[in-house]
Amino acid sequence: ANEVKKLGGSLLMETQAGKGSRFMIRLPLSLSVGHAVILRVGDEQYALPMPTIEGVVRIPREELQQHLLSQEPSYLYGGYKYRLQHLASFVGLDAGPLPEEEPTLPVVLVRAGELSTGVVAEEMLGTREIVVKPVGPQIAGIRGVS
Repeated sequence: ANEVKKLGGSLLMETQAGKGSRFMIRLPLSLSVGHAVILRVGDEQYALPMPTIEGVVRIPREELQQHLLSQEPSYLYGGYKYRLQHLASFVGLDAGPLPEEEPTLPVVLVRAGELSTGVVAEEMLGTREIVVKPVGPQIAGIRGVS
């Protein structure tokens, strides 16, 4: 209930003996709910919206390292060429070396319009339903943040 209130919404609960309970959550129209894949880079977690995701592949670490060190890092999958980019460098963090303890790493294949990118992350934590609300003007201009 506190989380709903923080978002500017309300929670109503009705209970009828023998019939059960009904919960009604009201959220402002400026919010939307969607599904996202949650990725980890270092101690940070990032959400990629599901509608933009074409798929997820696990690439052997050595092969991925070779792709990332090439002149134009890319990965061919399903007839499409995906430009490879480490999520850390995309959000302005130091990408560092790929984790040695992982034999394969997840690459999330994202397509938005004509752009195709393979997002490299240290770990894929799964999927979640997320609440999306507009960001303030202070960070609205930052590339890749919404």
